[in-house]
Amino acid sequence: MKKLEKNWITAPIIDTEYKQYVLLAYLQEIKSSYSALMIYPHLSELIDQYCELIQLKDNKLQLAEKFPKVLKSIDSAEMKLVFSKDITEENWVEEVIRIIEMAIPFVKETIQEGKNIYEEIEKNIFVEPVGVAPLKNDEGYFILNASGFNETLVYGYKVSLFETPDDKYRAIHTKYAAAFVKNLSTTNHYIKLEMIKQYPEIPNPSVYAFESNFAIPVDATYLPIAKRMITKMANM
Repeated sequence: MKKLEKNWITAPIIDTEYKQYVLLAYLQEIKSSYSALMIYPHLSELIDQYCELIQLKDNKLQLAEKFPKVLKSIDSAEMKLVFSKDITEENWVEEVIRIIEMAIPFVKETIQEGKNIYEEIEKNIFVEPVGVAPLKNDEGYFILNASGFNETLVYGYKVSLFETPDDKYRAIHTKYAAAFVKNLSTTNHYIKLEMIKQYPEIPNPSVYAFESNFAIPVDATYLPIAKRMITKMANM
């Protein structure tokens, strides 16, 4: 799916009707992905676009700095570059503001639609520790099970804490570890033992098993939701 460029608002052509056509075509593709229960990376990209729109709307100086200037000639006498301006900066900024005000409600609505689908899917994903969970659970494995999956997928994870001057944040790093064909013998406890055998450097890993009531895309939905849930549960 083609992404909406980060500077699509200020890129030529500066025309509200044209920009609305570009935006709605992009949002329609995202909604088609939503229909297939594919949430990411679309939702994250939309939130970034929304934040950019709000920032541009609140900062006219930032908009003015984006005013397009085309090099026309070099004034050797004055030793300066001469730029052509087909429209005035004032008119350009006003038109861009109109585009921003047009775009904000459309983007906001599509973000909310994605969040609603996310929340509905999350309600149907269940997680539990496999065996006795260690006190420190910031590193280990998680298992993805789902109705309709032929395999059980296993990922290694590690949650880190980092600080900024304003706040503390958690970040999770994940790596595909293994896949097991579903059958009666490949229980979550069996998988945990197999992971310990394969990776003895983590003798007592924290292992969580996820179960979904219905089939959902792994990379676009299941994995991102599981990662967020693991991050929230980690004891740091």
